Amino acid sequence: MDSELLYALSQSNQGTNATWAASTSPPTPTAPGQLWYQTDTNVLVVWNGTAWTSVYYQNSTFKAYATTGQSFPAGTTKVSFPSLAFNYGTGTFDTVNYRYTPGTSGYYLITSTVRFLYENASAEQILLIYKNGAQFGYGGASMFYNLSAGDNLGMSVTDIVYLNGVTDYVEIWFTNAGATTSAAAAGYQIFMSGSLVGH
Repeated sequence: MDSELLYALSQSNQGTNATWAASTSPPTPTAPGQLWYQTDTNVLVVWNGTAWTSVYYQNSTFKAYATTGQSFPAGTTKVSFPSLAFNYGTGTFDTVNYRYTPGTSGYYLITSTVRFLYENASAEQILLIYKNGAQFGYGGASMFYNLSAGDNLGMSVTDIVYLNGVTDYVEIWFTNAGATTSAAAAGYQIFMSGSLVGH
């Protein structure tokens, strides 16, 4: 980012005593409104008096997906997203534990879609958003009525979740009231995505 622009922004936020910095490590804050351009993540942040927070909403967004199918036995199972399409900003998507932990506090739009293959008798199927290991968003509820072997059904769940940017995380889980159900393998058929939409 242009140093003259940083200086101008800093002056407008804090007057003649304003400071700004461009580095990988945060400077020692002197007053609310101080700006710091984090060069390793390319994010502009501001000191709000207690913490450094991003001033860019669009810099926190991700999409993860699956490249192989997944089986879901009776009960509740976490959906796997071992591949990452993109991850911009301060957040981290864990491709081992299949969870997103943002580095910036705010309200996140979380969405997931899973395409299931019909293999068993009619049973309730529910796609869920979990926050910190507990159910938060409920969606994609369906019964496999009037389907035949070989048919498939896509389910989606979407919600806005507040995440504190430090310890909060989100995951996608699937509840199956019947026998084992399989999900399709193509990446565009099994994905989870999210974006920061407000503070």
